[in-house]
Amino acid sequence: MTVNWQQHINKMGCSGSKTGPESLDRPRIQMGNKLVLLGDYFNAETRALIAILQLSETPFTLMEIDQLKEEHLKDQYLQVNPTGQVPTMLHGSFKIIGAANMFVGYLASCMPRVREKFVSQDMEAMMVWYQARLRPVSIRLTQAISKFKQSGSQVITRQPSIKGTDQSDDIIRDLNEFLKFHLPTLERRFETQSTKYLCGDRMCAVDILFFCEISQILVLTEKKEVLMNTNMNQTQYPLLASWFFKYMNSVPQVEAVDKRFREIVKKHNNFY
Repeated sequence: MTVNWQQHINKMGCSGSKTGPESLDRPRIQMGNKLVLLGDYFNAETRALIAILQLSETPFTLMEIDQLKEEHLKDQYLQVNPTGQVPTMLHGSFKIIGAANMFVGYLASCMPRVREKFVSQDMEAMMVWYQARLRPVSIRLTQAISKFKQSGSQVITRQPSIKGTDQSDDIIRDLNEFLKFHLPTLERRFETQSTKYLCGDRMCAVDILFFCEISQILVLTEKKEVLMNTNMNQTQYPLLASWFFKYMNSVPQVEAVDKRFREIVKKHNNFY
């Protein structure tokens, strides 16, 4: 379920303590111990968490925070998450902010269906890689390519228009790291372990996180042909492409959140 965050976000008494404020100048409602995710389909971690929750059939409420309209910088949101980062998770009297391992770890600790379906004993190293290497590259590229405007119009800047600016070197460096390190390393991992997914033959949380982050970079940098060229059957990363399109993008819940992301990009700049 999706609700309007500006009407309902702070009615839960969730400020990270048992005695958090029940209201911040908004009508009061009783949310109890329901799980609430404050996020944005433009954000890769939000999309991954939505897919994980939907696939595990975990009830939750989504409150959309439009980053392209800078809603994450408004006082109402900053009172909930002073960092202004997206996503934020509220559960009863608890507030979860931070990196992906915090969200997945929390869900695994209190949501049995998430733990059973999406936690693997072998995913710790991949989670570290995601957070230490891939996620920072994606964040920097997204921030460099995106121009946030209050109006939310014409936000996405096409890559050619960035050339010649002060950000060009940073974009080229991060894109090269993605294309020349991350993708080849993932391809070698599939070659070495001969499995369908990153941590075995069963999809886990890491697969969804990696998929959403890779899609974020490919779409914003217009590099999707790296995994699927115009012939639709030739790529220098066949195993990675198979994982991306055959095993991940074919999952309805994963495909749905990815589609919402591409629709946002297209809406703001006829980009994709």
